[in-house]
Amino acid sequence: MPKLNRGYIAFFDYPDLAYLENEGTTSKTIDEKLYSDFANKHQTNKLNLYLLNPYKDAYLHIEPRQYAYLHDIDDERSQYELKDQLRGGLQPFADMVKDVVDTFKPYKSEWYAGRDAAQLIYGVVNISIAALSVIGTLGLFILNTTRYACSPSTFTHNMKANLIYTGSWLLDSVTTAIRGVTQIITAPLTWARIFLRVGITLLWPDNLKIENSKSIQRLVSKSEAANNSSMELIIKELHRKYMKERSKEVKTSITSNDESNAYKSAIMSLQNNALSTKTSKDERQAVDSYLRLFNNPTTSKEQTNPSNLEPTISHVA
Repeated sequence: MPKLNRGYIAFFDYPDLAYLENEGTTSKTIDEKLYSDFANKHQTNKLNLYLLNPYKDAYLHIEPRQYAYLHDIDDERSQYELKDQLRGGLQPFADMVKDVVDTFKPYKSEWYAGRDAAQLIYGVVNISIAALSVIGTLGLFILNTTRYACSPSTFTHNMKANLIYTGSWLLDSVTTAIRGVTQIITAPLTWARIFLRVGITLLWPDNLKIENSKSIQRLVSKSEAANNSSMELIIKELHRKYMKERSKEVKTSITSNDESNAYKSAIMSLQNNALSTKTSKDERQAVDSYLRLFNNPTTSKEQTNPSNLEPTISHVA
């Protein structure tokens, strides 16, 4: 399911921005980086900040055009816009809708059943996060407004970004709190939900492997008409999804070692061809071997045509 908060920078990401400011150039303020498409200009550094949790919402680290391509969305933009920040505050509502939809889906692993069983805890955590976010957001707004006032020439520019980010964080706090409250209120129904999902799981036990998921197979299908750069994007997304589901103990016939080795070979071959219009048989086989792990090898004539290997979508850092 596509995210509402693609491009959204959460309140708790602000310390990461400070880190980047200390590590990078000092010619621009943190706020100017926020205001001028931070997510586009610092993808590599942003990813490095999440090494301990490398699969955290990867949509934050790719361009809108790339995200739209992966999710079949009509969006030709190459940069995030400030309206994306405001829209991101509504993500908890989208998550609530997904919770309802998931009630009628099978469990992919015991991890998901455990998450349902811990619904009451998640509700308390969400309310706590919302409360901390409100306090922190208001405090940061006052602090930033005070220091912006010391620079009259850039005050209007900085305050526009300040107001938008403050508004989005407060909106996110409110919607997160609402989600937390509903999780607590509906907690008594949790076991009925678990019982229903277990029953559904027992009816379709063979369709729960990682490689059989609709999102995985949709990406594999997209590879049939992909060029070099879009193929790299697809393979990286397949790898991210595979690793994310493996961390949640979802069943698969693909061993971690096989996936890792095939992924490295495929990415290396694609990156070696990034500046070339030709591809060797061995390099083509590296890509095919990775896709074959997901039971859908690339055999399309379009793929083997060297003219289709010209980059048209930016690489993900």
